Amino acid sequence: MVFRLLRRKLAADKSGAAAVEFAFVAIGLVLFTLAIIDIGFALFWFNRAEKATQLGVRVAAVSDPVSAFLPTFEQASAGGGGGPGGGGVAAGASCETSIGTIATYCIHNDIVCSVSGGTGTCAGEPGAFSNAAFSKIFNEMRVLYPQLSSESVQVEYRPSIAGFVGRPGNSSGTFNLVPQVTVRIVNLQYDYIALGSLLGLPPFTLPIISASMNGEDLDHTSNL
Repeated sequence: MVFRLLRRKLAADKSGAAAVEFAFVAIGLVLFTLAIIDIGFALFWFNRAEKATQLGVRVAAVSDPVSAFLPTFEQASAGGGGGPGGGGVAAGASCETSIGTIATYCIHNDIVCSVSGGTGTCAGEPGAFSNAAFSKIFNEMRVLYPQLSSESVQVEYRPSIAGFVGRPGNSSGTFNLVPQVTVRIVNLQYDYIALGSLLGLPPFTLPIISASMNGEDLDHTSNL
């Protein structure tokens, strides 16, 4: 009888109900707060990476090309060059001007320079990879994004029709057009700061980040 009375009294006692309800709600609030913190940090580092690519492409556009192919490529041709309606110049071949004629453009493959396993290569056209030129770009980018890895950076040179008449040519006097320079950050991973250890979430890969500009001021000590 006494046990039944105590049980009924305990069941009717609601003095601790608020604490129990708060405990359930607090779990959700804590997780929600930690999620906001992680999203905020992810956006912060994504913005830093964007600024790093913008700085990197500015450096790349005024420095020596990472690809050794570019300084040997003369981007002008008699007969209209390799563009639509032109005479057609094989990719990688030198292009020459005829008297009083500047070609629309010559073609070469897009050149993408990157580092893998500590070794730098430039795909698209034959030519050595310049560690000094790449390091100059990469070191400037790391000022804004210290965690950046060299294997996450790509530097691309794409032929374009941009240029200006007064731009210096190469030693043979031909007219050099201007490539479009693009710097990318790829395979960039974000490690959760708040939720990672709590929920065991793995890092996630951020989207590719890139910035482009015309290389009108590429170093002129060489042909380009």
